[in-house]
Amino acid sequence: MLSSNRFAPPVIAVSLLLRERLVKRISLALRASRLVYIAAPGGYGKSVVAAQSLYYNGKGRHTWLMLNKNDNDPAVFFKRFAGAMVTARGYQKMPAAVQQASSYETLQSWLQTLAPNRYKSILVLDNLHNITNRELLALLP
Repeated sequence: MLSSNRFAPPVIAVSLLLRERLVKRISLALRASRLVYIAAPGGYGKSVVAAQSLYYNGKGRHTWLMLNKNDNDPAVFFKRFAGAMVTARGYQKMPAAVQQASSYETLQSWLQTLAPNRYKSILVLDNLHNITNRELLALLP
């Protein structure tokens, strides 16, 4: 079974102020681009506004991958990234072949063997600032 706390957005308290302007900008950017990067110092509410955007406008599947410093190890990163991609495709359990991912190329080829993703999927890489491994960062768009 996949660890759901690593692949779920933070719970948003109803009492939080909705940042309508930012939610609208993110929603428009998601429609126009394959990549939306939200940058601000820690504590400014990036995760909250991303979760609000998905909640209010997220039509289709979305998966949240909470990154930490341990994810700088390529083997750890690829396993967690694969888990996020499998979750985005609606699987409840990660196929054994995908669990063995040790490189980006291997991961890509195994992910392509999964059932096609019929839905638009959004993958949120939360706390991306924790990834400092240059080889991993070079693989991201």
